[in-house]
Parts: sequence; C-alpha cells; structure tokens
Amino acid sequence: MLGGAALGALSLLLPACKPKTELIPALAGGMRLGLPDWKVRSGEDELAAGFVERVHERGAEWGRVGLAWEVDPRVGVPKDELLLRFAALGAGAHVMVPWSPRVDGHLARGTTEIHGHGASLVGVDDVAPEAIRALVWRCDKTGRLVRLYRAGRFAPTLEDLAADMHCHGLRDRPVNGEVPNAAVTAMGEGWYLAKRNPASASYLKSDAVFTVFAGQMTLPPDDLVEAAHLAAGWCQAEGLTDGETRSGERAAGPQSHPALRLRGTAKLDGKDVRWTSLQWRCVVKKRTFLGIVFAQPPAVAKDREDQADWTSRDAVLLAARCHGS
Repeated sequence: MLGGAALGALSLLLPACKPKTELIPALAGGMRLGLPDWKVRSGEDELAAGFVERVHERGAEWGRVGLAWEVDPRVGVPKDELLLRFAALGAGAHVMVPWSPRVDGHLARGTTEIHGHGASLVGVDDVAPEAIRALVWRCDKTGRLVRLYRAGRFAPTLEDLAADMHCHGLRDRPVNGEVPNAAVTAMGEGWYLAKRNPASASYLKSDAVFTVFAGQMTLPPDDLVEAAHLAAGWCQAEGLTDGETRSGERAAGPQSHPALRLRGTAKLDGKDVRWTSLQWRCVVKKRTFLGIVFAQPPAVAKDREDQADWTSRDAVLLAARCHGS
C-alpha cells in the first residue's frame, strides 16, 4: 500500500498516462501480487530464493514485469551498493528514492511503502515510458530482500504493481535458506555446531565463532572496495558491532571456488575481536555464499596486521561445503 506523499513522489518517475493493464492475482515465493496475464518468461519458485518474470505477447521491449526475492539475514537500512546489486538493472542505474526508516511511526516524505515496509526506488535517468524501474525492500517478517520491477511502454506502473503486493502473511516467520554444511574433518578438532538459524549456522571452538550463511541468487561484489562497504552488514548479521575492514584480497574459497577474502575488526559485547570472511559463487548451486570467523586478537603479536592467520582460526572457513559431500 502506498501513502499519499509516496504516490506523489513516485508518480514523477513513472511513465505517462496510458491504458491500464489488467492485473491477475498471482502467487510467487509465498507472496501475493497482481501480474499481467502475459506469458511466463522464466521463473524459480522457492521460498528462500526465486524469481518470476512475465513478458508482453509482442516481446520484452513492449513490456516485462518481474518479482525476485532471496533470504538475507542482514537488517537495517540497505547500503546503496546492496540496493544496486540486488536491483540488477545494469549500468547507469542508481538509487532514485532511498529507503527510509520510520520516525515516530511515520515514513519520510517521498518514501514508498509496500505492505508496511519502506522501499527504495532504483532506476535510470530516462523519462521514456519504457524505462526500467525497480522497487527494492527488506521484509523483516520473512527475512528476505524483495525486488519488484517493470520495463517497457505497455508494462504496468510500479504504483499499480505495488498496490496489490503482499510480501508476508500474518503468521509468516523468517524462511529457511540453503545453508552449507561444514566438513567435520576439515574443521579441525574442537569445533561443534552451536546454533542453526533460518539463514545461517554457527560453530564454536573455545573463544572463536564460525558462521556460514544461506546462499543468495545475487552475484558477489565485483571488487574489493564494494565488498568492504558491504562487510559491516555481514558483521552485524554475525552479532558484531563496529565492523571495519582492514584488508582484502582474492583467494581460493571452499571447494576451490574463487572467493573474496576480507579481514577486519569489530566488537562483541564491547570487546575487540578480529574477523575474516570468504564470499564465493558456487557454480554448481548457482548461489553466492559467505562464511565469517571471528575471535579475540591472538595474545602473540596481536598488534601486527600482516598475519596470514588473522583470527588464528582462518583455516576453518574452507570447511564449508556448498555442494556435494
């Protein structure tokens, strides 16, 4: 549902008036929405991650609409890098109307609200009716990021698509994602499974914690700078605060997948910790995975920042098994 102020702001960025396309009730990923009665171009309907796209009978250039979603344990205001990567609108796209949290129970003027969630408008600087636009929001009820998009002269407006959007039900809880297991023999002695959440699993060993997160459809960051900007959100999902990235490099990830490795610092209950993360794309599962391990700084040479084993437990990251046994 869209507020009056949001409608005014959104209408400036939507195509000019045209005959409205009838929307037919549809279900996707457990969500209810209205979509045109066009042919299904592609789709993957799983609760944790999926998408559906429909195209005009004359082709995508005439009109296409779609919905995509994926489990995401991060919380709070999504960074622009996350919005752009998940929106997947290509070069030239930018955040046109940013997501805004509620203040005193009200959304900031110009913010779009979908089923009680503040959404970001992402698009390109093109006023043509066929210009592609997307609304991206985080559903805290199901623990997912959601993207609703449209393109083409005869595609419904985002305003019309969002009006019938219901991304969660009254009894919905965070959905279960596909969390990689960890090979016991590769973890080393002393590690044990401590907790399994809908989108992650955590292992403990003395003063260290190792967590692997559920797979996402979105591709990993293109470069280390982008990955570093997003690292604080993963630290927060791990229960850490004040996450900062100190270094990064390309490295071999679990099961020989190319990965991005970041190292940094954070705090846990006010105490300093070091963390190392690996993020990789599994070509078999076609999912992006991330693992992170943190521990208190080693007592020996703890001020050195060139240690290969930054947390003293870095090797456990390679124990994740995203495919096979």
